[in-house]
Amino acid sequence: MKDLAIAFGCSTGYHYNLLNICVAFSQAKDKLYAFTVLLPYAQFFVMLYFSCYSQFWFQYTFLFLIMHGLYLLYVTGIFNLNSTAGMRFNPYFVEPYVFAAVLYLDVQGALSTEQQALAYVLYVAMIFIKYLLFMRSVVSQLTAYLGINFVTVKSKKQ
Repeated sequence: MKDLAIAFGCSTGYHYNLLNICVAFSQAKDKLYAFTVLLPYAQFFVMLYFSCYSQFWFQYTFLFLIMHGLYLLYVTGIFNLNSTAGMRFNPYFVEPYVFAAVLYLDVQGALSTEQQALAYVLYVAMIFIKYLLFMRSVVSQLTAYLGINFVTVKSKKQ
């Protein structure tokens, strides 16, 4: 039953996303730009595939999924903001190349196990901080535009 649920989830996810990609690509005026917008998403799958060469892959597969999912969350947030604002999306991110460097060090055994784990943690921290700063700027700009406070602490005297 679990395998059936996973297969159904995968097939519906692929169907939804591939249909959206096909429709968006067919309706795009600039086909080259539409193709380059897919670059970060293709990099996500490449990063996920090459993660299996890490010494940590089999023991911490779930953490690799979270790590790459965080990258995808960051990219998608920027993409959605640009799409909503009618701005061009810059599909070139440094994160896949940083990950490739960390993975290369891992595969080559250039660092001790603790140092390599720290390299992965620093990579995740970099993405997480960039995502938090991005979301902070979105929230602060929206609340400033709307003239509201994001978090209001009321006095107990009221």
